Amino acid sequence: MTLLHEIKKHYDLQTVTWKDKESLVDTDCGVKRIRIWNDLNLLNWHVQWRDEVGKNSLAVADRMIRTADGNPWVELEGRYLTLHDYVEGRHERGGHEKRWGLLLGNMLQAGLDLQKGFGSITHADHYSFDACLAAIHKLSKDYNELVSVRNSLPEANKRLNLAMELKQASSNVPLPLLDSDTHISNGAQIFNILFYRGSNGYPEQGYRPLRNFLTEWLKECGPYSLRKLLTCINEHFSLEREQGYLLLAEILTPWELQDCVDQLKDKELSHIVACVESFEQDWDFNRILLHCFTDWMDDKRKRVAL
Repeated sequence: MTLLHEIKKHYDLQTVTWKDKESLVDTDCGVKRIRIWNDLNLLNWHVQWRDEVGKNSLAVADRMIRTADGNPWVELEGRYLTLHDYVEGRHERGGHEKRWGLLLGNMLQAGLDLQKGFGSITHADHYSFDACLAAIHKLSKDYNELVSVRNSLPEANKRLNLAMELKQASSNVPLPLLDSDTHISNGAQIFNILFYRGSNGYPEQGYRPLRNFLTEWLKECGPYSLRKLLTCINEHFSLEREQGYLLLAEILTPWELQDCVDQLKDKELSHIVACVESFEQDWDFNRILLHCFTDWMDDKRKRVAL
Protein backbone atom coordinates (compact mmCIF):
# COMPACT_ATOMS: atom_id res chain seq x y z
CA MET A 1 0.00 0.00 0.00
CA THR A 2 1.14 3.56 -0.69
CA LEU A 3 1.86 5.99 2.14
CA LEU A 4 -1.12 8.12 1.15
CA HIS A 5 -3.42 5.09 1.27
CA GLU A 6 -2.14 4.16 4.76
CA ILE A 7 -2.77 7.69 6.01
CA LYS A 8 -6.24 7.77 4.50
CA LYS A 9 -7.13 4.40 5.99
CA HIS A 10 -5.73 4.81 9.52
CA TYR A 11 -6.83 8.40 10.05
CA ASP A 12 -10.27 7.95 8.48
CA LEU A 13 -9.74 10.74 5.96
CA GLN A 14 -11.71 11.16 2.76
CA THR A 15 -9.02 12.75 0.59
CA VAL A 16 -5.22 12.71 0.95
CA THR A 17 -2.86 14.17 -1.67
CA TRP A 18 0.75 15.30 -1.60
CA LYS A 19 1.39 18.97 -0.95
CA ASP A 20 5.12 18.53 -0.41
CA LYS A 21 6.44 15.02 -1.17
CA GLU A 22 7.26 13.00 1.99
CA SER A 23 6.56 16.02 4.23
CA LEU A 24 3.11 17.60 3.86
CA VAL A 25 -0.25 16.29 2.69
CA ASP A 26 -3.50 18.02 1.77
CA THR A 27 -6.53 16.37 3.36
CA ASP A 28 -10.22 17.09 3.78
CA CYS A 29 -9.27 18.18 7.33
CA GLY A 30 -6.56 20.62 6.21
CA VAL A 31 -2.82 20.41 5.60
CA LYS A 32 -0.97 17.88 7.78
CA ARG A 33 2.72 17.26 8.43
CA ILE A 34 4.14 13.72 8.16
CA ARG A 35 7.01 12.47 10.28
CA ILE A 36 8.67 9.07 9.96
CA TRP A 37 10.45 7.59 13.00
CA ASN A 38 12.87 4.68 13.38
CA ASP A 39 13.43 4.78 17.16
CA LEU A 40 10.34 3.84 19.19
CA ASN A 41 11.79 5.17 22.48
CA LEU A 42 12.48 8.52 20.85
CA LEU A 43 8.97 8.58 19.41
CA ASN A 44 7.48 7.78 22.83
CA TRP A 45 9.32 10.74 24.33
CA HIS A 46 8.05 13.11 21.67
CA VAL A 47 4.48 11.85 22.07
CA GLN A 48 4.50 12.31 25.85
CA TRP A 49 6.43 15.60 25.71
CA ARG A 50 4.01 17.14 23.21
CA ASP A 51 0.98 15.92 25.14
CA GLU A 52 2.30 17.38 28.41
CA VAL A 53 3.24 20.71 26.83
CA GLY A 54 -0.23 21.10 25.35
CA LYS A 55 -2.26 20.75 28.57
CA ASN A 56 -3.60 24.30 28.23
CA SER A 57 -5.58 26.24 25.67
CA LEU A 58 -3.19 29.09 24.81
CA ALA A 59 0.18 27.52 23.94
CA VAL A 60 0.49 24.01 22.51
CA ALA A 61 2.96 21.80 20.67
CA ASP A 62 2.09 19.97 17.45
CA ARG A 63 0.92 16.81 19.18
CA MET A 64 0.48 13.55 17.32
CA ILE A 65 -2.98 13.34 15.75
CA ARG A 66 -4.61 10.11 16.93
CA THR A 67 -5.65 7.49 14.43
CA ALA A 68 -9.23 6.24 14.10
CA ASP A 69 -8.26 3.61 16.72
CA GLY A 70 -6.86 6.22 19.10
CA ASN A 71 -3.16 5.47 18.51
CA PRO A 72 -0.53 8.23 18.23
CA TRP A 73 1.28 6.52 15.35
CA VAL A 74 0.96 3.98 12.56
CA GLU A 75 3.53 1.19 12.34
CA LEU A 76 4.83 0.61 8.81
CA GLU A 77 7.26 -2.31 8.42
CA GLY A 78 9.40 -1.46 11.44
CA ARG A 79 9.05 2.28 11.07
CA TYR A 80 6.44 4.60 12.55
CA LEU A 81 4.39 7.34 10.93
CA THR A 82 2.91 10.27 12.82
CA LEU A 83 0.59 12.98 11.56
CA HIS A 84 0.52 16.55 12.85
CA ASP A 85 -1.44 19.72 12.26
CA TYR A 86 0.45 22.21 10.10
CA VAL A 87 0.32 25.97 10.57
CA GLU A 88 2.14 28.48 8.38
CA GLY A 89 3.42 31.88 9.41
CA ARG A 90 4.82 33.03 12.73
CA HIS A 91 3.58 34.08 16.13
CA GLU A 92 4.45 37.59 17.29
CA ARG A 93 7.16 37.77 19.97
CA GLY A 94 7.52 41.09 21.81
CA GLY A 95 4.31 41.97 23.64
CA HIS A 96 3.30 38.31 23.84
CA GLU A 97 5.67 37.26 26.63
CA LYS A 98 2.87 35.69 28.69
CA ARG A 99 1.98 33.19 26.00
CA TRP A 100 5.60 32.32 25.19
CA GLY A 101 6.39 32.10 28.91
CA LEU A 102 3.53 29.62 29.33
CA LEU A 103 4.87 27.53 26.46
CA LEU A 104 8.47 27.51 27.71
CA GLY A 105 7.43 26.91 31.32
CA ASN A 106 5.36 23.92 30.25
CA MET A 107 8.24 22.65 28.11
CA LEU A 108 10.59 22.80 31.09
CA GLN A 109 8.13 21.13 33.45
CA ALA A 110 7.38 18.38 30.93
CA GLY A 111 11.11 17.91 30.36
CA LEU A 112 11.71 17.57 34.09
CA ASP A 113 8.79 15.17 34.59
CA LEU A 114 9.98 12.92 31.75
CA GLN A 115 13.72 12.94 32.46
CA LYS A 116 13.68 9.79 34.60
CA GLY A 117 12.09 7.57 31.99
CA PHE A 118 14.00 8.80 28.96
CA GLY A 119 17.52 9.58 30.13
CA SER A 120 18.94 6.85 27.89
CA ILE A 121 17.95 8.62 24.65
CA THR A 122 19.37 12.04 25.47
CA HIS A 123 22.21 13.65 23.67
CA ALA A 124 24.54 16.25 25.15
CA ASP A 125 27.56 18.15 23.86
CA HIS A 126 30.57 18.16 26.15
CA TYR A 127 32.61 21.32 26.50
CA SER A 128 36.38 21.08 26.16
CA PHE A 129 38.22 24.31 26.91
CA ASP A 130 41.56 22.60 26.33
CA ALA A 131 40.51 21.66 22.79
CA CYS A 132 39.38 25.25 22.13
CA LEU A 133 42.66 26.57 23.53
CA ALA A 134 44.79 24.28 21.38
CA ALA A 135 42.83 25.05 18.21
CA ILE A 136 42.96 28.83 18.72
CA HIS A 137 46.70 28.87 19.47
CA LYS A 138 47.40 26.72 16.42
CA LEU A 139 45.34 28.86 14.04
CA SER A 140 46.56 32.14 15.53
CA LYS A 141 50.04 31.44 14.19
CA ASP A 142 48.71 31.79 10.64
CA TYR A 143 45.79 34.20 11.04
CA ASN A 144 46.02 37.59 12.75
CA GLU A 145 42.26 37.90 12.28
CA LEU A 146 41.76 35.72 15.37
CA VAL A 147 43.01 38.34 17.81
CA SER A 148 39.56 39.00 19.34
CA VAL A 149 38.97 35.27 19.78
CA ARG A 150 42.38 34.82 21.40
CA ASN A 151 41.78 37.81 23.71
CA SER A 152 38.53 36.26 24.93
CA LEU A 153 40.25 33.15 26.31
CA PRO A 154 40.94 34.41 29.89
CA GLU A 155 37.32 35.53 30.32
CA ALA A 156 36.07 32.30 28.74
CA ASN A 157 38.13 30.26 31.19
CA LYS A 158 36.81 32.29 34.13
CA ARG A 159 33.23 31.83 32.94
CA LEU A 160 33.70 28.11 32.49
CA ASN A 161 35.12 27.71 36.02
CA LEU A 162 32.14 29.59 37.49
CA ALA A 163 29.76 27.40 35.48
CA MET A 164 31.45 24.23 36.75
CA GLU A 165 31.17 25.45 40.36
CA LEU A 166 27.44 26.08 39.92
CA LYS A 167 26.89 22.68 38.33
CA GLN A 168 28.87 20.95 41.05
CA ALA A 169 26.83 22.71 43.75
CA SER A 170 23.64 21.43 42.08
CA SER A 171 24.98 18.04 41.00
CA ASN A 172 22.06 16.19 42.61
CA VAL A 173 19.41 18.34 40.94
CA PRO A 174 17.76 16.72 37.89
CA LEU A 175 17.94 18.55 34.58
CA PRO A 176 14.98 18.80 32.20
CA LEU A 177 15.05 17.20 28.77
CA LEU A 178 14.45 19.73 26.00
CA ASP A 179 13.95 19.41 22.28
CA SER A 180 17.40 20.22 20.87
CA ASP A 181 15.68 22.16 18.06
CA THR A 182 14.13 24.78 20.37
CA HIS A 183 13.92 27.98 18.36
CA ILE A 184 11.78 31.09 18.28
CA SER A 185 11.04 30.50 14.58
CA ASN A 186 9.12 27.30 15.42
CA GLY A 187 6.21 29.28 16.87
CA ALA A 188 3.16 29.97 14.69
CA GLN A 189 -0.32 31.27 15.42
CA ILE A 190 -3.70 29.65 14.83
CA PHE A 191 -6.68 31.70 15.98
CA ASN A 192 -5.51 32.97 19.39
CA ILE A 193 -3.17 30.05 20.14
CA LEU A 194 0.64 29.83 20.09
CA PHE A 195 1.27 26.69 18.04
CA TYR A 196 4.79 25.30 18.41
CA ARG A 197 6.39 22.89 15.94
CA GLY A 198 8.50 20.23 17.66
CA SER A 199 11.24 18.29 15.91
CA ASN A 200 11.95 14.58 15.55
CA GLY A 201 15.44 14.83 17.05
CA TYR A 202 16.85 13.39 20.26
CA PRO A 203 16.24 15.54 23.35
CA GLU A 204 19.08 17.32 25.07
CA GLN A 205 19.55 17.11 28.82
CA GLY A 206 20.05 20.56 30.26
CA TYR A 207 19.52 24.19 29.45
CA ARG A 208 21.51 24.78 26.28
CA PRO A 209 18.40 24.76 24.02
CA LEU A 210 16.74 27.33 26.31
CA ARG A 211 19.90 29.45 26.37
CA ASN A 212 19.87 29.50 22.56
CA PHE A 213 16.19 30.45 22.57
CA LEU A 214 16.73 33.29 25.07
CA THR A 215 19.60 34.62 22.94
CA GLU A 216 17.32 34.67 19.90
CA TRP A 217 14.65 36.48 21.91
CA LEU A 218 17.18 39.04 23.15
CA LYS A 219 18.40 39.76 19.61
CA GLU A 220 14.89 40.24 18.29
CA CYS A 221 13.01 41.80 21.22
CA GLY A 222 15.64 43.42 23.46
CA PRO A 223 16.53 43.24 27.19
CA TYR A 224 13.26 44.64 28.60
CA SER A 225 11.16 42.05 26.78
CA LEU A 226 13.60 39.30 27.80
CA ARG A 227 13.16 40.14 31.48
CA LYS A 228 9.38 40.05 31.02
CA LEU A 229 9.71 36.65 29.33
CA LEU A 230 11.78 35.28 32.24
CA THR A 231 9.13 36.47 34.69
CA CYS A 232 6.40 34.78 32.63
CA ILE A 233 8.36 31.51 32.42
CA ASN A 234 8.88 31.69 36.18
CA GLU A 235 5.10 31.79 36.74
CA HIS A 236 4.92 28.22 35.38
CA PHE A 237 8.38 26.82 36.17
CA SER A 238 10.57 28.26 38.92
CA LEU A 239 13.90 29.68 37.78
CA GLU A 240 14.64 31.28 41.14
CA ARG A 241 16.58 28.49 42.86
CA GLU A 242 18.41 25.35 41.72
CA GLN A 243 16.99 25.26 38.20
CA GLY A 244 17.80 28.94 37.78
CA TYR A 245 21.40 28.34 38.85
CA LEU A 246 21.68 25.50 36.34
CA LEU A 247 20.40 27.83 33.61
CA LEU A 248 22.92 30.44 34.79
CA ALA A 249 25.68 27.82 34.51
CA GLU A 250 24.65 27.15 30.91
CA ILE A 251 24.68 30.87 30.07
CA LEU A 252 28.14 31.19 31.64
CA THR A 253 29.56 28.25 29.64
CA PRO A 254 31.36 29.87 26.67
CA TRP A 255 29.64 27.82 23.97
CA GLU A 256 30.14 30.65 21.49
CA LEU A 257 33.90 29.97 21.68
CA GLN A 258 33.48 26.27 20.93
CA ASP A 259 31.00 27.03 18.14
CA CYS A 260 33.57 29.36 16.59
CA VAL A 261 36.33 26.75 16.81
CA ASP A 262 34.08 24.15 15.16
CA GLN A 263 33.43 26.50 12.25
CA LEU A 264 37.09 27.39 11.82
CA LYS A 265 37.84 23.95 10.41
CA ASP A 266 37.37 25.55 7.00
CA LYS A 267 40.57 27.61 6.67
CA GLU A 268 39.55 29.88 3.80
CA LEU A 269 40.38 33.43 4.88
CA SER A 270 36.96 34.85 3.97
CA HIS A 271 35.30 32.10 6.00
CA ILE A 272 37.56 32.76 9.00
CA VAL A 273 36.81 36.50 8.91
CA ALA A 274 33.05 35.77 8.82
CA CYS A 275 33.39 33.31 11.73
CA VAL A 276 35.26 35.85 13.83
CA GLU A 277 32.65 38.54 13.16
CA SER A 278 29.89 36.12 14.12
CA PHE A 279 31.81 35.15 17.27
CA GLU A 280 32.23 38.79 18.33
CA GLN A 281 28.48 39.38 17.96
CA ASP A 282 27.61 36.19 19.86
CA TRP A 283 30.11 37.05 22.60
CA ASP A 284 28.58 40.51 23.08
CA PHE A 285 25.01 39.20 23.05
CA ASN A 286 25.87 36.54 25.61
CA ARG A 287 27.30 39.22 27.90
CA ILE A 288 23.97 41.06 27.67
CA LEU A 289 22.05 37.82 28.26
CA LEU A 290 24.18 37.05 31.32
CA HIS A 291 23.66 40.57 32.67
CA CYS A 292 19.88 40.40 32.08
CA PHE A 293 19.52 37.03 33.77
CA THR A 294 21.66 37.83 36.83
CA ASP A 295 19.84 41.15 37.24
CA TRP A 296 16.51 39.33 37.01
CA MET A 297 17.61 36.80 39.64
CA ASP A 298 18.89 39.57 41.94
CA ASP A 299 15.57 41.41 41.62
CA LYS A 300 13.68 38.23 42.56
CA ARG A 301 15.88 37.74 45.63
CA LYS A 302 15.31 41.36 46.73
CA ARG A 303 11.55 40.96 46.42
CA VAL A 304 11.66 37.80 48.55
CA ALA A 305 13.79 39.59 51.17
CA LEU A 306 11.25 42.41 51.37
